[in-house]
Amino acid sequence: MSTDITIRTDKQTADIRMTLTITKEIEIDSIRICNNDMVMSYPARTLYAERRKRNWKYRIELTIPYEAVTYIYANPEPYRLLTVNRGNRNLSYSPARRTWSRTRREMSELFYVISVNRKNRTAQ
Repeated sequence: MSTDITIRTDKQTADIRMTLTITKEIEIDSIRICNNDMVMSYPARTLYAERRKRNWKYRIELTIPYEAVTYIYANPEPYRLLTVNRGNRNLSYSPARRTWSRTRREMSELFYVISVNRKNRTAQ
């Protein structure tokens, strides 16, 4: 699974888009993000689904509060994504520890830049 996150500094939300490549056809209703003792659930939109040889490739989008994103990446333990769908074919994903460690550092820098931009915007 690959993910990309769009955070707009003028809004309090983050758009998360992810690409899932799996062997079965599914219909995703929502995504649960599990992080230690917290479970957050958000509606998911399937942007497209396409057949790739024996696999299905899905592009999924969800919008979550900015504070939820900062909470997820502040945690040293990797999050776990769980897809929820009508056919009870739930999928689980969690990044590898090395990937998580690197991504957390990158996101920490991004959150700092966002905070500077927001401070500058309110000072004007």
